[in-house]
Amino acid sequence: MKIVEEKEKKTIVLDEGDVIEVKTLKGNPLLLRVECQDGCLLVDEINIKRIKEIGIEEEELAKLKQYNQRNK
Repeated sequence: MKIVEEKEKKTIVLDEGDVIEVKTLKGNPLLLRVECQDGCLLVDEINIKRIKEIGIEEEELAKLKQYNQRNK
């Protein structure tokens, strides 16, 4: 990844496999994810609320797996 800074803007050059996540400072509930795969830029908008929900689901799933392993 290479960052080129100019007066009012920054240009980021991504290498293969690089990922950038962009958020605002004002608390906008949106995350913009940009990644470079096979020489193409993939852009995805992700709602931060959904990201938190996925994290909680993953934690609960891990707890359930531990519970099931203990009770075998």
